[in-house]
Amino acid sequence: MYPDKLDFMEQHNKNKDYSGYQNLKASIEKIKATIMGPHESPYQGGVFFLTIHFPTHYPFKGYFHSRPKYHDPNINSNSSTCLDILWSQWSPPLTVSKVLLSTCSLLCTPNPDDGLVPEIAHIYKACREKYKGLGGAWAQRYAM
Repeated sequence: MYPDKLDFMEQHNKNKDYSGYQNLKASIEKIKATIMGPHESPYQGGVFFLTIHFPTHYPFKGYFHSRPKYHDPNINSNSSTCLDILWSQWSPPLTVSKVLLSTCSLLCTPNPDDGLVPEIAHIYKACREKYKGLGGAWAQRYAM
């Protein structure tokens, strides 16, 4: 039931914004993935390395990421995210590809009204240029 290496290599070839691959030194329940900082976002130019943990009941329960640091209203310092497909809207047909694409989309278009970090959500709403500057600084510091 776990995704295989071929699936991840195909995703890498189809989309330049993210890729996935099997962590050959660990079990199949844990893989590494990469998200490129989305174009026209504060994270442009950053390379974010993630670890994706598949729970024992996958695909009937979702998988979870441990993430690098983002200056984003929807991702907190504990790597929790308000991405509903990882929690309440999980469905077995969802793939790693779709989750990575949704994560990229969230980075491009944050939802400050459903934010996990109120301070960053406030900056996003009040001063978009300051938000972009801080996001870019975090990408420089943690993803380059």
